[in-house]
Amino acid sequence: MRACIKLGCVALLALMGLEHPHFVRNAAAHSPPVAEDGPSRKDWPVILARVRSNALAYSAKLPDFICKQTTRQYIRSVAPTVGWKITGSFVAELSFYDRKEHYEILTVNREPVPGGTTMENLGGGLSIGEFGSALRGLFEHRTQAEFRLIGPKRINRRKTLCIAFEVSQERSRRFITLNDSTIMTAYRGRCWVNPDTYEVVRLEKKAVGIPRKFPVTQFDMSVDYAPVTISGISFWLPKEAEIWISRRRLGDHISHKATPIRTKSKIRFDGYRRFGTGVKLVTE
Repeated sequence: MRACIKLGCVALLALMGLEHPHFVRNAAAHSPPVAEDGPSRKDWPVILARVRSNALAYSAKLPDFICKQTTRQYIRSVAPTVGWKITGSFVAELSFYDRKEHYEILTVNREPVPGGTTMENLGGGLSIGEFGSALRGLFEHRTQAEFRLIGPKRINRRKTLCIAFEVSQERSRRFITLNDSTIMTAYRGRCWVNPDTYEVVRLEKKAVGIPRKFPVTQFDMSVDYAPVTISGISFWLPKEAEIWISRRRLGDHISHKATPIRTKSKIRFDGYRRFGTGVKLVTE
């Protein structure tokens, strides 16, 4: 599955990270313990193999579930000293069944919307099918990502191992589409891994090598995963995510002095529970 970023409509497809691995109870059973100062050079290949195995063991065992997705969108189109201005928000009911995601918009800017409103109807923002394949695409052998151990780090109050990575444009499946123009970019970033279960708890990715003539000049994303209990079983699913996009104004010439339009989306997932007939979310 390729990742595709499409500017022009707000349809945050596959944001659930359903290709993130499910919780593996005995993940560390046959892996070396991680010392406080980090794994040894000998242990590093074994640890990377365990992280890869978890990342490739995606959604097959996820249950049918439902949750609330809240998205807030911001813009900053003047000097960097001026803060972000919120431009809108929406709340969606996201349900997962029949191995597919299903969205229903509940409110836009805190106002109820007619039934059947979809993310494509909202217009004027961003659609991204990135989170669903982010981990699998990174760890697949055919991607030939270069991994480098940075060492123990604390993030979100958790002890983790930090791993840096790079993926070349030739091996990337990360596309950016604006109007009728599409490019494929290399990317790099970091992931933070639970040293006991070898699950990724945070992922950051940054597009690199964007052609200078392309209007989009930046695309970065991050997603934080956490164990979520559904019907008494723990699964690793997204809790928060952020997306940053910069692009030149229409008609701007290529110049280092041109002030880009910067947009940011902050997304939160909560209220996870088992999906069943008649289960609905209630918004305040």
